Parts: sequence; structure tokens; C-alpha cells
Amino acid sequence: MPTRFSFLASRLSQTVLVLWVVATLLFLIFRLMPGNPLVAYIDPNFTAEVQQALLRQFGLDQPLHVQYAVFLSNLVRGEFGRSFFSREPVSQVMWQVLPNTLVLTLSALLLAYAVGVVGGALLAARRGTWAEAWAWAARSWRRGGERGRKRGASRPCWPRARPRNSGSACWRWRCSASR
Repeated sequence: MPTRFSFLASRLSQTVLVLWVVATLLFLIFRLMPGNPLVAYIDPNFTAEVQQALLRQFGLDQPLHVQYAVFLSNLVRGEFGRSFFSREPVSQVMWQVLPNTLVLTLSALLLAYAVGVVGGALLAARRGTWAEAWAWAARSWRRGGERGRKRGASRPCWPRARPRNSGSACWRWRCSASR
């Protein structure tokens, strides 16, 4: 039986691996796109010397593997560079929008928990009634109607209004294949 430490170490290593893969994919997507990455930053009226100086400043004149190493080291240190649009440090822009992000996230989380707990309590109080049947039907519909597909139906199944016996969760299902 694995210990708690080995479980946490496994999860942490998986998290680091996923973050590395995502960061690498983002780097490759933005670096291998056609065109110049400084199009939004460079004014067309700039001379060639000024454009080359900007490419040197952002390190875009370096080979791709050097850019990737600099990207990863800056990412680990939390140095995200400057925003192309606002010309401010990205970390400063992130701190400015963080309060709104937290308010939105926490309010959505609280709303989801409230609806889930109240809905679960109501369904538990009405076990064996039509409300439970429709809750199971909505769950089946959300999942893509596995019961209907198992029976060869093209549409998901919907339960009839009453169970076979009042204490059972076994419902008779009305599927499009049985019509």
C-alpha cells in the first residue's frame, strides 16, 4: 500500500510534468507561427536598425533552443516580461486583474456548491419519485445518453414517471430504439 508521502510525490511530479508540457507547447505555438512576433509592437515607420534592436532586446535574434532556455528560466523565476499592448510588466498587469478574477471564481464556486447541495438534499428527500427520475435523465442526457447508445438508440433515454417498485432505483427507460 503506497504511503501518503509517495502519493503526494507522485502527484507533484505529475503536476510538474503537465506544467512543463503546457509551457513547452505554448512556447512552440507562439514561436513557430508564421510571421514576426513583434508585429503588434513594431511601428511600420521604424527603421531596420530600430527593428533589429527590438529583436535583440526581446532575444528573438537567438536560436530557438536558446530562446526556450531563457523562456523556461524566466518562467521559473516569475519574470514574465513586458506586455506588448500596455508596455507594463506582465506581473503588474496580472496583479491588477487578480481581485476581479478571484471574485468571479469564488462566486461561481459558491453558487455551484449551493445549487449542488440544495439540489442533492431535495433529491434525497424525494427518493423514488418523478424528481429522481428526471434527475437521472438529465444526468444521462448530459453524459450523452449512454443507456440509449447501449440499446442502439440515436437519442438518449428518458425515464417513465414511476419506478418499477417504489424503493428501487431501477427505472423503466423509454428509449428511441424501443419505439
